[in-house]
Amino acid sequence: MKFKKKYSMLLCLFLPVWLFLSCDRDEISVLQSESFLKFYGAGMRDMGMQVISLDEGYLIMGNIEDPDRGQDIIVIRTDRFGNTVQFPIIIGGKFKDEGIAMKANDQGFILVGSTRKQESGYSNAYIVQLNAEATEVLWEIDTGFSMNDEARDVFVHENGDIAVCGSTEIDGEGLNVLLIEVNFTDDTFQLDIRDYGQSEDEIATAISISNGRYVLAGYAGMPAGNTSGISWRPFALKWDWASNIGILGYRTIGDNHNGKIIDIEKVADGNYYLACHVEDVETQESYVQVATLDMNRSPWQWTFPENLQFGEGNRNSVSEMKISGDKLYLAGTSSESSDRGDMFIMDGNLDGSGTEYLYQGDGNSYQAIGFDITAEGGFILTGAVYTSEQSAIVLSKLRN
Repeated sequence: MKFKKKYSMLLCLFLPVWLFLSCDRDEISVLQSESFLKFYGAGMRDMGMQVISLDEGYLIMGNIEDPDRGQDIIVIRTDRFGNTVQFPIIIGGKFKDEGIAMKANDQGFILVGSTRKQESGYSNAYIVQLNAEATEVLWEIDTGFSMNDEARDVFVHENGDIAVCGSTEIDGEGLNVLLIEVNFTDDTFQLDIRDYGQSEDEIATAISISNGRYVLAGYAGMPAGNTSGISWRPFALKWDWASNIGILGYRTIGDNHNGKIIDIEKVADGNYYLACHVEDVETQESYVQVATLDMNRSPWQWTFPENLQFGEGNRNSVSEMKISGDKLYLAGTSSESSDRGDMFIMDGNLDGSGTEYLYQGDGNSYQAIGFDITAEGGFILTGAVYTSEQSAIVLSKLRN
């Protein structure tokens, strides 16, 4: 599908304060409530990873570089125009800390990623609980097996317990799926950490639940002896936590396409939509494929409909997907020749009809990572804008 790109108006420019803020409060206008573009950062390599729409503004989680501390996680709270309303909270130790996903829960906000305690040491999965105002760390957990571990997504149960998925390095020979369950009782919690794998590498990027079983999705390396030129293929894993029995299914997309599942959304028990990044190994061109997976059938039924293929330009990647009723929303990056270009939101229907693209960027230097739907029905998007040596956190509000 091809559509003419539509760009949001670039309303403001960088201002050199501690955070790169694109506007002062007295510059707010009615137009800015419709769309805006803001920048934040510490002046090095900074990136927004997740944004949550709040009643009176937005909460951004990202990563910032510090020459004395390596990399830290930053949480920025803004008003509904993107202006900061409190001093940002910096999370991390002396070395590299990375935030990847953030969800709201009954304690406030839960962040997951990775942390490294020693300069040349291994990293652990990192789980951080913030209070409801996003001003204080209530508790944090760093855990894992013997080598490198990373948390990439978090699922919040109705009772407040959480489950975290990611990857763990096994004896330096490959990656397995990592799954961590945190169960709360009064003021204490119990931690259960497990891994699962059948291929040389499995990386879980998204987690959901169906009929009391965890459903994880991601991408896996090809089996030994593979000569197709394909490096990655999508996988899904249904994991019965009580019996510790997992059923893992792989699927390739065509004869010469790398495929990575980036996000998962449940539409009914056992039925899922999967947001996939698909790349032609010969041309390096890529597109977004929304696949369907029916786990109620035996064997599972995967479909990759042509009417659910999205993207403009030669290279298109997806970073997050949301489903609301019969509506499908995707956030990602579109460019002609690199991984940076324009941030986009795809707004359409679950059957692939009614597709509309909203863009922010200059065609060369923007990358989208996380988004949310605003109370007014618009979209709030975060990621990064790059120069030759630096990058800044981006916050962009887009409306239809």
